[in-house]
Amino acid sequence: GTSEFVAAEGFATTSAGYTAYVTWDATYLYLGFQGPDIDPVVGASATKWLMVYLDTDPGAATGASTGLTYNSRSPTFPTGFGAEL
Repeated sequence: GTSEFVAAEGFATTSAGYTAYVTWDATYLYLGFQGPDIDPVVGASATKWLMVYLDTDPGAATGASTGLTYNSRSPTFPTGFGAEL
């Protein structure tokens, strides 16, 4: 696909070669991720997943403290982050 994100909406990730993007308007939150594992041109992309967790009330001690298990790994969120979405 074609990215419509501008450079200021991107930020580096902990993995070289990957960039995450975020922006919003009055109605929607837009997320994007660019990297070789999720490139639809690369054959193995059908077996890759991008999981995003959102905390709608930071610091309120609500929501999940861990993420979904994928390939025997499950993320643990930092104190104060509880994923509602």
